[in-house]
Amino acid sequence: AFVRLPDEPRVEIVADRPASVFVTAKPPGGAGSEQFEVVASVRDRFGNLADYEGRLKIESTDPNADLPQAVGVNEGAGLCEIHPGRRPEGAVRIEGCRLEAETARITLYDPHRQIIGTSNVAAPGFAGDGLQVYFGDLHVMTGGGRPGRMMLGDTDYAYQWARDVQGLDFSVVTNGGTGEKWEDDLRVDDEFNEPGRFVTIPAMERYAVTGHKNLYFRSTDVPALPGCSVDEMFDWLAQLDVPAMAISHHPNAHSETSRYFAWGPQDFSTSDPRFERLVEICQCRGSMEVEEVGGAVSLGGLGSSIQSALARGLRLGFVGGTDNHRAQPGSKLSNLGGLVAEEIINGGYTAVF
Repeated sequence: AFVRLPDEPRVEIVADRPASVFVTAKPPGGAGSEQFEVVASVRDRFGNLADYEGRLKIESTDPNADLPQAVGVNEGAGLCEIHPGRRPEGAVRIEGCRLEAETARITLYDPHRQIIGTSNVAAPGFAGDGLQVYFGDLHVMTGGGRPGRMMLGDTDYAYQWARDVQGLDFSVVTNGGTGEKWEDDLRVDDEFNEPGRFVTIPAMERYAVTGHKNLYFRSTDVPALPGCSVDEMFDWLAQLDVPAMAISHHPNAHSETSRYFAWGPQDFSTSDPRFERLVEICQCRGSMEVEEVGGAVSLGGLGSSIQSALARGLRLGFVGGTDNHRAQPGSKLSNLGGLVAEEIINGGYTAVF
């Protein structure tokens, strides 16, 4: 017999010992700025912020880089459980950094604790013509949108993680877009949107048997999504006063239960070129580029890959995301795939000029 529990079960995430340092070198934020910043955090082998107190030494492949020699991380840096609204601690931000070399990497390490991490390539002048390259995650879900459905965290936590822990330049939370929760997400979008430092994009996810699509908007002046078909959804977008965009995601994937009942692979005959200029080519479920399964392509053979869409004559640009359900933009770890980090090898970013 089944017995209803008086209280909903709760799992507290307790960080393991420090295993690595995650380092991001961010491009200059403002026009004409030559300074960049470094965001770093000490993590356990599962990607959680670890309890750590100490000083991280700093080195660069550019011997003339203007960087401090070390940075301190205070006691109590661990994020041991998901608290709605709690600011992630344990990440450090180093501002006012300068490079003389065209490209460089920055390494932070603690020789005594034997933890180390090296950044992406910092190339402040890479784009030329006054442009910079910025990185973000266009596809993250949280427990705020569908509590009890293998989702963790909330929108507030997700944006804090993206900005202060992962060091992203922009981020998006794509919950269901209905009811009071949609209004809450829009409020948090406005709160965290800070042009020149960190940008949020209001977005919602649309579920359908013919595949999933995310909807993105240029402002937060957007009503909740009404109940409607995919064709009616595009008509609704056309009637809005706010510019909008739709992106089909994980096109090769289908419901783990029944693709004919819950949701199936992307049916690209439902695409609307007025709104669909991009398609998600990779995320936690793997690469969606081709039909043939192998390597990073874990789902295929359904006639819904990116190559299949292009063969139909659709003209689409490509974006990457994570679609993790743990409110951690930029993290390729997905609670849909288990807890062992080595099992999850996929995930993506989107780069923009």
